[in-house]
Formats: sequence, C-alpha cells, structure tokens
Amino acid sequence: MGLGTVTILFASHEWSSLKLASDGTIIGDEAALSRLASLAGLTVKWFAVAGAVVAIGLVPAGFLFFEPEAATHVSWQWPWILLCLATGLSLVAVPFRSLLEGCNQVASVYQFSTWERIAERLATWTAIVAGTGLWTAFAATITSNICHIGFFAFRYWKFFQTLLVRTPIGPRIRWKDEVFPFQWRIALSWMCFYFNSSFPTLVVFKYHGAVAAGQFGMTNMLVFVIALVSGSWITSRIPTFGLLVAAREYEKLDELFWRITRVVIGVSVLLAIGVIGVVYGLNALSSPLAQRLLTPIQTTILAAAMVILMPNTPIVAYLRAHKREPILGISVLHAMSTGLCSLVAAKYYSVTVVVFCFLANNCIAVPIAALIWYMCRKAWHSGIDRPSPTAKV
Repeated sequence: MGLGTVTILFASHEWSSLKLASDGTIIGDEAALSRLASLAGLTVKWFAVAGAVVAIGLVPAGFLFFEPEAATHVSWQWPWILLCLATGLSLVAVPFRSLLEGCNQVASVYQFSTWERIAERLATWTAIVAGTGLWTAFAATITSNICHIGFFAFRYWKFFQTLLVRTPIGPRIRWKDEVFPFQWRIALSWMCFYFNSSFPTLVVFKYHGAVAAGQFGMTNMLVFVIALVSGSWITSRIPTFGLLVAAREYEKLDELFWRITRVVIGVSVLLAIGVIGVVYGLNALSSPLAQRLLTPIQTTILAAAMVILMPNTPIVAYLRAHKREPILGISVLHAMSTGLCSLVAAKYYSVTVVVFCFLANNCIAVPIAALIWYMCRKAWHSGIDRPSPTAKV
C-alpha cells in the first residue's frame, strides 16, 4: 500500500539533520532522530502485521485454489504452507530496507542486493538440480530471508538499535496527519500501474487466445527491461532528492534532476534500439524464439511507448521528494484510458491496435505530467506554497 516508498521519502527528510557515527549509531538533531525513530516503529509494526496477515491468509487461499485441481499424488501442501510463511517473513524486511535507503545507505543496500540475488539464484538452481520439485520456491525465498537477516543484524545492528530500542521522547511523525494522506495516493498510483502493465495482456488473452497473450506478455516483459535498467539511475537517487528538498537546496535538486533525466532518456533509447534489433534479428534468422514474441513492427511500437514514458520516472521522483503527489490525477486518468482503450482494441480490433493505444496514451500523459511538474516546481520553489520538511501532505 505504498508505505515502503513513503518511508524512504520521510526518512530522507529527517536524515538531512542526522548522520552515522563511527560506531554505527545515529547522531545529530534530537528532534529529527525522534521523528525518524517514530517512523521506524510505525513502519516495522505495520509490515509485521501485514506479513502475518499475508502468511496466514495465503495458506487457506491456496488450499481453496489448488485443492480442487491438484492430483492426489502431488504433495503440494507443505511446500505451499512453508512458502507462505517465508513470503510473510520477506514482507517484514521491507521497512528495514526502506529505512536504510531513506537514510542514504543506498550504495550499501544495492551492493547487498546484488549478492542476495546471486545467493537466491544459486539456491534455486541447486534445488532444481537436486530434484526438490515444489520445494524450490521455498528454498529461494528462505535463502533471501536469511541473507536479509544477516545483513541487518551484522551490518546495521546499532543503526536499528538506535531507532527501535529507544522510545522517542521528542516530536513524532503522525501516521494519520502526515503519512496516510500521502500514502493512499502512492497506493493508488501503484494500482494504476497494474492497468498500464498487466491488464492489456489479460484482455489480449480473453479476445485473441493464449498464443497471442503469451507473445504480448513475453514482449512486454522484454520491453520492461528498458524501464527497469534506465529507471535504476533515478531509483538510487530518490533519497538524495529528499535530502536536497529538506535542505531547500533547490538549485542542486534541479541540476541533479536534469542530469538524471538525460541519462534515463539516453539509456532507454539505447536499450530500445537493442530490443528492437534482437527481435528483428530473430525474425531474420527464422529462429523459433521469434514465434514467442510480437512482430518486429509491434515490438517497435511497444518499445517506443516505453521510451516516451521514461521521462515520467524522474518527474514522479522529483515531485514525491516534496512529500506530495500532485500527479495522481493524471496517473488515474492514464490508467483508466489505457485499460479502456486496451479492452476496446482487443475486443474489436487487433493486437497491433492494442499496442498503438499504449503508445498514444503515453504521448498524451507524459506532456501533461511535465506541465504539472513545471507548475509545481515554480510554485513550491518561489516561496509560494513552499513546503517545510515537516509540513503535512
């Protein structure tokens, strides 16, 4: 429900007055430390409850979903139960990662993530080779959990001890007044993302069958690599955006924004050319893999749509760094338009029209988002409606 993203942004604002001591504890402004500690307590409790609900809720849901279709000779129950418990535990790790990222420990977190992914993949491959069957998913998830526990306990034990053991005695971040008005907007934005990413595949499946849906889904995932890789430049800078806003260093903020935006656009263009080239190459070689993807023309349209959408990523990060979400309205309209257009195009026309609708919606939404960014930046940084680091959303 968006609390992980909100935690990063709120923590970054408080971290502008804090720093890590040589012994790993947090030192600095007592008021900021008190607010950060209250945020840590709030988010850890939230995700602990959410993890328990997910773990307990998934178990009976799985039995209802799988039992009617499961063959009697397949022993799926215990792998499912333990996977649900491990998944609930993995959710508990979210606030710890978010707090570290918000407190400008991005390099350390990303370095850990690399090794954690490697360990997870090794566990998966080992389990597959060992013939563990349905236990493979549990092996991968529990390996990830063990890595997280070790990272938090050995690398940042005193960091979290400072935040979670002591009781905040100064000002606190109030969830109802400060966090929730921002959080529900972030949550709704994440729901909108579903209609822009997954919903078109479902309507293609409904009206054009499994083969077309598979081609659309595989190509969509390939094109999504463009967003994943180019967007990583902005993801790692989100805490810095928050720090600069909290310090009111708006010139540095703008300089960083434009530099990152140029990188994001440049990388996305190069990746799009690469993706299009791969698809054209597979078709030219008559490779069987080409049959699993959309046609070269459809792939080109889909890749172009993703490139056009990419400037929206730094725009959203810039605006959210002010602990506000003025772009929510256009996000909702964009999602509704994409979903409706995909439904109509798939039902009455072709997959090519579905892809073209995605491109057309992005061509309309991104310029509007840029206009919102320009207007908000002008108002917030000119002394008109300028938010303070502790202002309510």
